Amino acid sequence: MLRRGQSGYSLIELLVSTSISLIVIAIAVTMLLHSQRLSAAHAKELMLLQSTNSVLQMMKLDLYRAGHGGVLGESVRLSGAAQTYYVKHSEHYTLLAFAYLSGSLGSETAYTNVVYQRQSESKEVLRVCEKKLPRAMSALEAENFTTHFGNTCNTVFDSNLIVVNDFALDSEPLTGVTHTSSLLNIELSTYLRFAPEVSKTLAISIKQRNW
Repeated sequence: MLRRGQSGYSLIELLVSTSISLIVIAIAVTMLLHSQRLSAAHAKELMLLQSTNSVLQMMKLDLYRAGHGGVLGESVRLSGAAQTYYVKHSEHYTLLAFAYLSGSLGSETAYTNVVYQRQSESKEVLRVCEKKLPRAMSALEAENFTTHFGNTCNTVFDSNLIVVNDFALDSEPLTGVTHTSSLLNIELSTYLRFAPEVSKTLAISIKQRNW
């Protein structure tokens, strides 16, 4: 009888021990899955942050060149534009355009003309258009870039992955003792197409250089 009692008691202990082990394993698995979800969410946020920041840094480098190659102390600007950075808002688009001296085109001096544009009919993408010409383009040509120069535009993000939610531009005039300049503020908002809850808004400010 003693042996049977001891055997029964050991079996109960085994069942309790097994139950506790299963609970511990379940908790561990739950924590692991939660950790993996957090890691996946963090990876998505990091990817969007890096992509959005890379585009803004690319724009910043481009904008630092704007106006280079002018004469008599004046920066290169688009024909018809009051400032080196040409900013235009309308119901159809938000546009930023500029030009700078960039070597030669055959036997002529070459200017790189650049347009960043978000259009109302394709507001989920931000495009950059570029064209080398023997002159700086006009403001009207910048507003109708593809009409005048063909479609030499590319989206700055992979539109299958990243959606542009907003592209805001604001130009503030700065008047100094000898030169008139401007401060350009750019705000770019994005989110992931496959995870809209993951979003990012970054901003930069750039002072126009007087070449």
